[in-house]
Amino acid sequence: MRPIKLQLEGFSGFRDRTEVDFTDVELVAFVGPTGSGKSSIIDGIVFALYGSIPRYDNENLVAPVIHTLATEAKVQLDFEIGDQQYSAVR
Repeated sequence: MRPIKLQLEGFSGFRDRTEVDFTDVELVAFVGPTGSGKSSIIDGIVFALYGSIPRYDNENLVAPVIHTLATEAKVQLDFEIGDQQYSAVR
C-alpha cells in the first residue's frame, strides 16, 4: 500500500481542512516538535483504513479525535496497491 494523499478536517489537532501529499515521495519521516501533529497524521491514516484508532482501548471510541471546536471529523486517504488506486473515506 502506497499513500497518495491524506485529507483531514476536524480530526485531532487539524480543525481546518489539511492535506498531506505523498505524491513523488519515496521515503517519509514525520518530524517536528511535540504537539505538531505527527501522531495525528498516523492516526488519520489508520482511521481511514480501519475505522478505529488502536491507541485507544475501545475500538469504537472516536470522540477523542474530533477537534474540540468541530462537530465532526472527516478523513480521506487516497492510496494505491499495484496499479489500482483506492480512496478510503470516514
